[in-house]
Amino acid sequence: AETCAAIGMVLWNQRMYLATGEPRYAEIMERSLYNGALAGMGMTGDLFFYDNPLGSKGDHHRVPWFDCSCCPSNLVRFLPSLGERIYATRGDDELWVALYVGSETTVEMDGVPVKVRMETDYPWDGKVVLHVDPEEPVEFSLVVRRPGWVWPRTVRVLQIGDQRYEQVDGQPRGPSITLGGDEHVAPGEELGAFHPFLRTWQAGDRLELQLPLEPDYVFADERVEANRGRQALMRGPLVYAAEEVDNPAGVRNQVSTPGGKVTASFDPDLLGGVVKLHASGPLVIGRAGTQRLTKPDTPFTLIPYAFWDNREPGEMVVWMPLWPELAEVRGEAAVVEQG
Repeated sequence: AETCAAIGMVLWNQRMYLATGEPRYAEIMERSLYNGALAGMGMTGDLFFYDNPLGSKGDHHRVPWFDCSCCPSNLVRFLPSLGERIYATRGDDELWVALYVGSETTVEMDGVPVKVRMETDYPWDGKVVLHVDPEEPVEFSLVVRRPGWVWPRTVRVLQIGDQRYEQVDGQPRGPSITLGGDEHVAPGEELGAFHPFLRTWQAGDRLELQLPLEPDYVFADERVEANRGRQALMRGPLVYAAEEVDNPAGVRNQVSTPGGKVTASFDPDLLGGVVKLHASGPLVIGRAGTQRLTKPDTPFTLIPYAFWDNREPGEMVVWMPLWPELAEVRGEAAVVEQG
């Protein structure tokens, strides 16, 4: 989970996307960018993570420098180059958009300069507006990405001992795409997709996407033993984490209810303005023999993983247990009980 490895994932998958046009590479590029790479630098810009664990007991913090300082210098060259990863062309009649970032660029389509400007508050908000202004009318395809996270997850059956939980697909929630007053609903595929819009573009044209940014539970591959019986929360491309500073009763002893209700709210005063997630579940408060004692329906708050460890030090966790038997008891060493 080294910061440089996350940057390498972005660079490699960008090249694979450019070579093949396959959406799965753009998916990994986006996820690595918004989570692993951005987590490597603190909000003050002068503190860095070398590695980025998905859990902490409060003893993992960013520092100003390392004996092997590849990560700070890598971030210094990587962040200013973000513009290279937003737009791409294929031939002289296709303009591709892989990342949704407020930006502008000018490209030539069939010899005609075309100014493109993107307006969006993504990933906090799912509205994306692409303004297309060619110097003269020109025909080309504007190819936009429908992220894989807008489609329901596949069915997963989780079982530890006699505990069993089945996650079932919900209803399709593809994005709405409006072009020239006509609304299109992009079909869903699990790994995302690119959708071309071929037309003769004229000055003042715009394409608007509305991506459904809803909280979603995700699971690790069951071969990852440490994450069996645990779930994480995402909203759009962002992985979320629970920090002790928001949850004084603890986070490593917090249970995340299977399929529990999750709400989102934007907090303009927190960490420069972030969307928080709110959920609830049993909180392990002690032990009676081998039995965990819990406080039921305890609310807890999560923030985007990339923003953790920018406030008071404390525990952090991404993968939260589905059952009290897998949660820690505060003051004890971690006990993992698996059937």
